[in-house]
Formats: sequence, structure tokens, C-alpha cells
Amino acid sequence: MGAAKAKGDEAEFERLRALAADKKAEVARLNDEAKKKTRLEFDVAANVMYTRPRRERR
Repeated sequence: MGAAKAKGDEAEFERLRALAADKKAEVARLNDEAKKKTRLEFDVAANVMYTRPRRERR
């Protein structure tokens, strides 16, 4: 973006700026998905742990 701005290429600068914003939004979405999957995996593991009889938990 810096090179486009320095050259005065406003169209390229705006294109790159929009691309950066899209990528930032994509990263945020992927992070949210990863958090949900981690939470689900933890919940499943906790459920398995606490539904087994005490003598089988070891």
C-alpha cells in the first residue's frame, strides 16, 4: 500500500486497502470458528469425563 500511495496511484491504494480489510475480516471470522470448535471439543471431553463411572476415570 505504501508504494502505491507514494506513486500517487490512488486506485491501486484503494484496491489494496479494501483487500487488507477483507483479509482482516476473514482472519476474525476464522478465529471465531476456531474458538467455537475448541469450546465444543472441551465440552465433549468434559462430558465424556463426567459421564463415566468414577472407577473408570483413571
